[in-house]
Amino acid sequence: MSMPEVELNKDVGKKMIIPNWVKQLKNHKTLVFGCIFLIIFFILTLFPFLFFNKDITIQTESALRLKAPSLEHPFGTDHLGRDILSRVVWGTRVSLGISVGAMVFAMILGGSLGLTSGYFGGIFDNIFGRVIDVFYSFPSQILGIFIAGILGPSVVNVMIAIAIVFLPVFFRTMRSSVVKEKEKEYVEAARSLGMNDWYIMFVHVLRNSIVPVTVQFTVGLAVAIQLEAALGFLGLGVQPPAASWGSILNDGIDYLLFAPWISILPGLFMVLAVFSFNLIGDGLRDLLDPHSDR
Repeated sequence: MSMPEVELNKDVGKKMIIPNWVKQLKNHKTLVFGCIFLIIFFILTLFPFLFFNKDITIQTESALRLKAPSLEHPFGTDHLGRDILSRVVWGTRVSLGISVGAMVFAMILGGSLGLTSGYFGGIFDNIFGRVIDVFYSFPSQILGIFIAGILGPSVVNVMIAIAIVFLPVFFRTMRSSVVKEKEKEYVEAARSLGMNDWYIMFVHVLRNSIVPVTVQFTVGLAVAIQLEAALGFLGLGVQPPAASWGSILNDGIDYLLFAPWISILPGLFMVLAVFSFNLIGDGLRDLLDPHSDR
């Protein structure tokens, strides 16, 4: 093999090592920025003890209560003398854990029902479609509060309430995508080769219908975070002395005029989390949409 051929093969090998989607990231700055924020939040979620090892549940002496921001307490203390920054960082684990867990459950269950309903249709599709329409008739916040109020205040019940709220969204998203995909020629070609419907549905149709569901997951997470905070603010989420963004906001509502730092930091964390997931959702939509011009 001559030297030019060897150099050519090396260049080809280098191009093959880097996937195309990695090269495309430079054209999707919103996705990159969203991922940077998301990585920071997940580091705080998984390893909060590496940054803050203060006990966020123990009440301190009265001299430390409602202390303004200082070097020792960068975002001040609450009415029980607990460090606000530590509570917010540890509360990130609870708030994001509940939101992500609920959305994963809703995506799996709602996506599975939508996949089956959209592919097979018939009476199964009609029954589930009418049930989903009933859930869609309620605003998401009202439905979440109603379900959490019936089940009672706890972390698990909040996850169930949020999952039920978003289950119809994933059902409709998956179903509409599957209905379009099952009419395409490759499905008929697969049937003509003797493949059964379950194999076609899970191997071929699902793979080509998952993009809208993935985008919906990231965009829905932003709404799920707000819903979890609302339920925590109303006392339906994690119970004291544990912390979440919503419960910390509730702690500061009575001291908003003369100790606003109690509510500022959890609100800031929530805004940044919602902002990052919206950026990721928009970036994924542009990156994965084959008809996108960007």
